This record gives sequence, structure tokens and C-alpha cells, in this order.
Amino acid sequence: MTQLLDCAAYYTLMKLPLPSNRNGMLHNMKDEEFIREMDNGQYAITNMGALLFAKDLNKFSHLKRKAVRVIQYKGTGRTNAIREQVFAQGYAICFDEICRYIDTLIPQEEEIQIGLRKIHRMFPEKAVREMLGNMMIHQDLTMRGAGPMMEIFDTRVEASNPGCLLVDVNRIIDTAPHSRNEAMASFLRIIHICEERGSGFDRMEEGMSALKIPAPKVETGDDFARTKLYWYANLNEWMKEDKIRTCYLATCYYYVNEIPVANAILRERFGVEAKNKATVSRIIKDTVDSGLIKLADENAAPKLRRYIPYWA
Repeated sequence: MTQLLDCAAYYTLMKLPLPSNRNGMLHNMKDEEFIREMDNGQYAITNMGALLFAKDLNKFSHLKRKAVRVIQYKGTGRTNAIREQVFAQGYAICFDEICRYIDTLIPQEEEIQIGLRKIHRMFPEKAVREMLGNMMIHQDLTMRGAGPMMEIFDTRVEASNPGCLLVDVNRIIDTAPHSRNEAMASFLRIIHICEERGSGFDRMEEGMSALKIPAPKVETGDDFARTKLYWYANLNEWMKEDKIRTCYLATCYYYVNEIPVANAILRERFGVEAKNKATVSRIIKDTVDSGLIKLADENAAPKLRRYIPYWA
């Protein structure tokens, strides 16, 4: 077992002392369902045990395609890949290493202020971290030949995994959490890699809001789920779709946190000054026209208008 699983890493992550004997380790591994005792008295490594603590997923023929791939491209298309890295260790072991590696690839924005040069990350660290955790725990492990993948472009980041999204794309902030791999999600929550209470997307939106860039975009089909982060230098560059999606998801975020949504708070989300409030008014109108948000009170005076999600 110890030839295939990094059992010592389990005790490090759990902040527990290493057992003094083999039986103690076997007890912990069985209790966590990382291994299972067979009828002949031998032990078999479970899929969860391998996915979390494998020294090398390539040693498990049915799981080797589940290793996390990180690909960086030059430009905005997939025709010019400049580097690719496959992380073959179990997710619990290499999660922080993957985060650090991605951090070195995230594009940066240079800003000159009063003669001083400042470098800013184009994408928030906590949003990228949540994307990585989500694609690990929400993947469909029954699908062969596909695994979790992070792709980094000049102005966007994508995270994709096999298996469709289990909730409505438009209800991703307020819906109770669903996971195909509940036991794995529970353990990753214990070691603070992911959230199990459904707040991961909220945290992503918080990070994007802080940088005044579009809310995450989520796509899904019969056999995949994908999350995208976009970067723009200013609001004038945003696509109309990005403005509407951001207005809607920001409204959802504020609503579930019991924060009244008026023009002023949405101006703050988009990074728009009060003198340009008409810009945000147009975005609000477009979002209302799309059916994603509505007035909380149809009879409210213009200055007292507050908005809520369509499902509220």
C-alpha cells in the first residue's frame, strides 16, 4: 500500500502524528475509505484513495487520465500551446503545487503610478483556486478518456471536467451544493482545499468583483462542465453578454447575502463612477429585458428602485 499511496502526506495534511505501527495506519486508511479489506485478508486501494493520495496515478490504469493537466497557450486560441504540465500525484498531495504552478502562468498587468511600476494579477488567486477544486470534485469519474484540465490564455482562464453540471447554470450561486463525489469533497473540505457548503462560486465572484472584471461564465453539456474567467482592461471592452451575466450574478450574490441591490452598488461592482451612472442603468435595463432580474417593487420611485433575481 505505501508503495502506491503517500500515507505520510495524509497525516501531514490532517496534522496528526504518524502511527508507530502498520496496524494503526491501516485502521486510519480503512476508516477514511482509502483502502478496503478483501475476503482474502489483503487490501485494495479505492478510487478515492488513489485520486487523493496516489504517488503516481499512472500506476492505476483506470485513473491515469484523471491526472490534472495544465496547458498554457499564446494568444486566445488553442493552436499555439507553449507549455503543458500533467500532475500525476493525488489531488490532496499536489493541489497546492498546482496552484503555485498556475500562479506563475497567470498573465499580469503592468501599471505605472507616479513613476512607479506596479504588477497586478489579471485573475484573482482565490477564484482560480476555487475553479481548480471544483473541477476535481465535480468530475464524472465513470467517463473514460477525459479528466480535469486548466487552460490559460492571454486574457482568460478555463477549467473543464468530464460530466455535466448538476445544477441549473443560472442558479449556481443560490442552489444547495451537489457533488458526484461526496466523500472526496468532504475530505477536501476537511483539509481546506474546497468548500462543501456551496460557497465556492460566491468566492469566485468576490474575487472577480474586487478586480472589476466579469463574473465567471459557466457552460455545460451532456458530457462536460466548464468555467471561464475573462479579463478586460476597462468596461468599454466588455461584451454585452459579459455585462448582463455580471449584473445578474452580482444581483444573485447580493440577494443571498441580504444586501439591497440598487444602481449604486452595481456601479461599485462594475467600477463605474457616480457621474457615469447612466452606463450602469443601461446594463440594468438590458439585464431586466433578458428576464434575469426584476424590480423588487414595481411601484417604487426611480431613486428607490431595487432589483432581485428573477427566481426570488
